[in-house]
Amino acid sequence: MSKPYMTLAAMGLTRGVWCLVATLAVGQAVGQAIGEENDPGAFSYHNLMLSVSTAPVPKVKEDSTDGAGTTTHYEWDGMRDTGYRFAVTGLCGKSSGEGRSGWQFGLDLAFATYDITPQSFDVSGATFNNSSTATLHYRTLGVNVVGGWQYGLSTLDDLHAFVEIMPFLGGGVAFASNEVHTVGGYDEQSGTGGYFQYGMRIGGYIVEKRWIFGAVANYTGGRSKVDIDFSGGYSSTLTLTQSGFGLGGVVGYRF
Repeated sequence: MSKPYMTLAAMGLTRGVWCLVATLAVGQAVGQAIGEENDPGAFSYHNLMLSVSTAPVPKVKEDSTDGAGTTTHYEWDGMRDTGYRFAVTGLCGKSSGEGRSGWQFGLDLAFATYDITPQSFDVSGATFNNSSTATLHYRTLGVNVVGGWQYGLSTLDDLHAFVEIMPFLGGGVAFASNEVHTVGGYDEQSGTGGYFQYGMRIGGYIVEKRWIFGAVANYTGGRSKVDIDFSGGYSSTLTLTQSGFGLGGVVGYRF
């Protein structure tokens, strides 16, 4: 991993940590204000949740090197706005009493897929249309650490509604496809790299007999870098920057 990319990763991790710390501090203050910290009615729980949500398609910058060693910088334009994210989330939590609020922490196993096919390329201020008919994809698979505050808890079996605010921070493996135009036509190849991601999600849920149904709104930011090799000595490095909002649905079960 290059030093500039390591610096960017460190910046992203720092933002995610401060996001988590800020949320936990707010939750602590709320808990103390409503006097629930030592309530004897507290109970513990575990949630297993499946979610599907939209996610912002990353902006793509490419450094393409030909067989002679000449590198050209491209900025991809005209891509789709929305991709899709699928996650399995496990949470451990404890109410602060009377079933009203509490902390929860856990992990996401997350997969996301995006169509990153550009309509055009910007090269030093000049725009060139993409004449290829191929569809290019970007996908990520990784783990997020999640933690935050939940309000509206009740006993495990009663019908109730609750809301939560959950920062997340993580990373994993990134996969991307790209192509180069040579004298023999288009050569499409795929490559792998790494990504980091941070963000915040806010959810509203209904629980009935331990089954959880809800909707979430999320902000996601992050960056990745993927290296791709082609025939004839060509190579490409894609830098993908993500920032934006999404919506989704959740179903789960509380143990």
